[in-house]
Amino acid sequence: VTRVILNAGVNYNDMKSEKLGLHNSGWSANGLASVQTTLPLDLRLSGNMIWTSKMKSLDGWTSGVTIGTLGVSRNFLDDKLSIGATGIMPLNLKLCMERESHSQGADYRQHSIGKIPLAGFTISASWNFGSNKNANVKKARKTISNDDLKDRSNESQGTSALKNL
Repeated sequence: VTRVILNAGVNYNDMKSEKLGLHNSGWSANGLASVQTTLPLDLRLSGNMIWTSKMKSLDGWTSGVTIGTLGVSRNFLDDKLSIGATGIMPLNLKLCMERESHSQGADYRQHSIGKIPLAGFTISASWNFGSNKNANVKKARKTISNDDLKDRSNESQGTSALKNL
């Protein structure tokens, strides 16, 4: 079984401060693409990409980012134990995410580039203590009956009985 998940958004912002004498507007977007599949030996493989465009602020902008993840997992012991491994890294093929920002006002100007180490690898294990396989749904002891519907049903039966006479 293979599943594909896509999610995206587009925004338009128009910001203004008369007191500061600033105005900025612009479009921004973001998206997520995910693929999950089950391989032989019941291995579950998943890959994700998260993307954001440049975002505007009142006095400037901040650059977007693109991040990718790749994971594999498998269940053991009648699906009680799950073991997994996941890797994450920016898709700029470096081991750090770069964020660039620019802001400017009447009496200041700032431009910065930040580098955030983001590459990582995790190993996980989880245990399922419960089971939904034999879950029973309890039937209510009391029921609700609607007399109006019963009356209408009897009226229509009575009407059809009169027609038959």
